[in-house]
Amino acid sequence: SAAPTVSTPSATTCPATATPSPSASAASILNVLAGQERISSGIVSVFGESPYDNARTMDSTVLAGVSVRYPAQWRVDRVLRTAARRYPNWDDDYAEMVSRAFQLDFSTKVNQLSTQARTLLSAVVAVAARASLTLWDRPCEGLSLERRNLVMQTLVADCAAHPRTVVMNQADRRADNLVHASADRLLVVSGGTVVGDFPTEGA
Repeated sequence: SAAPTVSTPSATTCPATATPSPSASAASILNVLAGQERISSGIVSVFGESPYDNARTMDSTVLAGVSVRYPAQWRVDRVLRTAARRYPNWDDDYAEMVSRAFQLDFSTKVNQLSTQARTLLSAVVAVAARASLTLWDRPCEGLSLERRNLVMQTLVADCAAHPRTVVMNQADRRADNLVHASADRLLVVSGGTVVGDFPTEGA
């Protein structure tokens, strides 16, 4: 089935471009843009450079989402402390405020988190990092409608105050309308090929 990837650029130009190979999935495209996977074919450019293992592009990029694995025995507070050291634009006070709004338990270990809690933790990392390029895999995974609304409202509000480019891989049809409303461009990826690319106003 088609897996939409939605981009919400807040700057005048998008810092990342990619021509995926036939075997690429939406999630693997995010990993490539984040510099964590080498491509076998196609063209990828992030801030004008190849992103793979590139410290310059990776320092300006955050990859978040339920597919991002943290050490199982780490507690939520350790994940956030590590993120604070990793991302130059990290806002510690904002991260704590959003974590409390999402009702995250800082003492819970990663391997004890529910799918909803893991999604909310990834949301805190995605927004609080304030990276120029934010790559977010399945931002609404396992969330209730109320939580999905809260996450998207948090993202939109913080992007308005701190502009950045956000690329989201969203395959949950229940969240499509909500994510589309938060975006200005939609790519539809099916079988490793981009089969649709249009403004969300026409989606």
